[in-house]
Amino acid sequence: MTNFIAQNHEAITRLLQEQWGLKGTLSRLPGENINILVSDSNAKRAVLKIVEPSHANLYLEKDVLNALQAAGIPVPPVIPTFNDLPFIEIQCAGTSLLARLQSFLPGHAWGEVPSTLPLLYSIGMCIAQTHVALADFSITESHGAQDNSWNLANALQHRSSIGNIEDSVTRSSVERCFHLFSKLAEPLLSTCPQGMLHGDVNDENVLVDLDAVVGLLDVGDTRRGALIQDVAICLAYALQQSGVGLEHARSLMEGYESVRSFTDAEYQVVFPLTMARLATSACIGAA
Repeated sequence: MTNFIAQNHEAITRLLQEQWGLKGTLSRLPGENINILVSDSNAKRAVLKIVEPSHANLYLEKDVLNALQAAGIPVPPVIPTFNDLPFIEIQCAGTSLLARLQSFLPGHAWGEVPSTLPLLYSIGMCIAQTHVALADFSITESHGAQDNSWNLANALQHRSSIGNIEDSVTRSSVERCFHLFSKLAEPLLSTCPQGMLHGDVNDENVLVDLDAVVGLLDVGDTRRGALIQDVAICLAYALQQSGVGLEHARSLMEGYESVRSFTDAEYQVVFPLTMARLATSACIGAA
């Protein structure tokens, strides 16, 4: 990431000036794609996001962000170019990439702070509010495909990668996670309430201040699916943090239920789904 900025600093600077009239210092932000924080001399900040076309569905992301913003969910809106475009195609070392600019949201990444019971309750509420806000969202032909390797409903696609995990104990645990998912969760997913998902409610994509959510980032994995998938993904990250146990998981789920109630099927699948997300992360990391 840092090398990309250093090697393309002049081109990125020119792009920002020509398309958005923005000039400032560039620094790295975390993320699977290229995320660059742009800070100008007046302390105003924005985020330039650069991604390969095959790894993004930017029209869908734009429309989801607009729907969430209209509902009062704290998300970073897209800043259009001078020509009122949500993103543009650029060339880098002979490769076509897509670039867009989004507002910068202040706050601390959830993974940087202790997961208190009130904070997890707030995160659960935010997930449910996101689902309610997108309840009437419609997928159109312009939105294209939604699937990728992180789709939790298709977790079993990663079983073939278990052999890449070096530690035998971890391999056994991952296989057991996939087995429980296949027997306890996969058969019931279609009976669970469906809707638009955030798709990656992780400890980098949730911004917090004290014990409250102040921002929700990166809808690059958004898709239709069983709503409980978002809860399970979030629990997978929560349960990896120091001192977090089932009481904390309960607080997150109670926060969600303060907005929208779970069905019996959702209760049955949530923990097998959570384990499947952990197994998926292990397999993708090993591969």
